Amino acid sequence: MSERYGNSFAKFFPVLLKTKGWKLKAGILHKGYQGKRILEFSLDSSEEAFRFMREVSGYPESVSRDYQFAEEKKGYGIETGMETEYEGQPVERQSVAQEAETDAASEVFDSAFEQQFASLSFGGWDVRREPAILKAGRFAFVPDFSLQKNGIKVYAEIVGFWTPEYLKKKVEKLKEVKEPVILLINRKLKCSEKDFPAQDVIFFDRKIPANEVTQVLRKYEEKKLAEDRSRIHEIEIPLSGEMINLEKIAARNGVMLEALKKVLEERFEKIQEPEKSEVREKFEGYRDSGKEHENIGKYRDYRDYVLLENYIIHRQLLEKINLELEKPGAAETYADAVKIFEDFGFDSSLHYPVLEHLKYRVIWAGLSEENAKIKKIPDR
Repeated sequence: MSERYGNSFAKFFPVLLKTKGWKLKAGILHKGYQGKRILEFSLDSSEEAFRFMREVSGYPESVSRDYQFAEEKKGYGIETGMETEYEGQPVERQSVAQEAETDAASEVFDSAFEQQFASLSFGGWDVRREPAILKAGRFAFVPDFSLQKNGIKVYAEIVGFWTPEYLKKKVEKLKEVKEPVILLINRKLKCSEKDFPAQDVIFFDRKIPANEVTQVLRKYEEKKLAEDRSRIHEIEIPLSGEMINLEKIAARNGVMLEALKKVLEERFEKIQEPEKSEVREKFEGYRDSGKEHENIGKYRDYRDYVLLENYIIHRQLLEKINLELEKPGAAETYADAVKIFEDFGFDSSLHYPVLEHLKYRVIWAGLSEENAKIKKIPDR
């Protein structure tokens, strides 16, 4: 274990002492004048000094949230250079993948590559340092980072130093990890992609390839997008009121906002294009026959609304805004229009889209909103 892992283990060790039949084996990274060496260290509960440790006061009843992990019948230990096996009492508030809400930017890093990774941007993904303890069979695996976005969580592990024994153990543990892990491997290690079982392996030289990592993450986004779109098709989204916030609907249903908007765009297109819309044709047919169909009723509501940015807005509300804009002297500049929008509770993301929908054009004369004129585009 390195100094960083040693500090982490020190916080967990008191709880380990309170269990029965525990064993500890650690590989300690020692940096001396001869270079880096791994020293072996082993310890177990049979030592005389630990016989009465469970009765000693002062040890915490449960491990810190950042360092909890669950045990099964055989138990498992932390993979970060040390192995632990024990048969003891369950640790309170067990968790196989216990979250550690640690901002990567504020951490002390074990290598320059890890520090470099934490400083990179991956298209809106939130980077967390040593975010969880993942189950890896009888052992546990602590990845270097997690990347989170839109409810998606992917882990990243940087492999920059290894021995044949270390690599063998790393591979064995990664085979047992169920969560998605991106491996970033220093090309100087002279190992190949086939040595690692992870789905996503990226080799690098001097710099972490941010673009390649982003491409892998985009694959997970596309997978989640497809899954969410399939789910949304089964979700009923009733339309009521003057303005509907899609961000709230997406959050309530646990789906990506982008997926929700894609499905809604398809629904609006179907009902608003009579020549191309099978649904619209069915609606007209049922209406002429005096019958009603439950799906047709749902789509019929969409005819009264417009999809703009992250909102669905009733046409009557848009007409009210249009009447305000058309009042003489009420909206000669873009700043005037913004004031009207704010009076109706519209946020800034809707200002331009609403003007375009109502067929207004903004004529800019510099960067000031007060100097920008708005002009109604005449119907042809």
